[in-house]
Amino acid sequence: MSTTPRTTSGGLNTIQDLIQTAPNTVMEKGVFSIVEWVREYGDYYGQIDVAYLDPEKSGGLTDAPYIIFERCRDGIPRLVFSVWSLDESIKERIIAADMTKGVDIGDLVEKHNAKRREEIEAAGKEKLAEAGDVVAHALSNPKTSYTFPNTDGDVVKVDDQFGIVKKNGQSVEPGSSR
Repeated sequence: MSTTPRTTSGGLNTIQDLIQTAPNTVMEKGVFSIVEWVREYGDYYGQIDVAYLDPEKSGGLTDAPYIIFERCRDGIPRLVFSVWSLDESIKERIIAADMTKGVDIGDLVEKHNAKRREEIEAAGKEKLAEAGDVVAHALSNPKTSYTFPNTDGDVVKVDDQFGIVKKNGQSVEPGSSR
């Protein structure tokens, strides 16, 4: 057996890494093992399979060359997802997409929403603390006016008698918080 690369440009695969799957068709052993895994998984849980889409016939160079699809009972194949390479990440994606694994989508959504609510609450508390800090500094300031950057990044000037008088260097009508 030869250990020379399959390409003269120094490809990574050796002859031992290639298998012939059909006349005039050669495939890497790693890719073949992924295809076998997908088909075995599909036989157990449903009918999922892998297909190669020839870019010259399928629609262009921007479409991924491999698709994972489900053979449905009505005979219509339905796309699960498309990929650019067949590697170990395919297994994780298939298992994650498998609705028979008992993944509770509602629970996942609720956990995500709870996390988001906590982030929003923390941001609100941070803004409130910052506003309290600005008020404390403004009240302790011996001058009659106080300038500070607000949480939106605007530079605001507050006057003891008129309230906000300037925002980003532009005058504001007295009593307006624009």
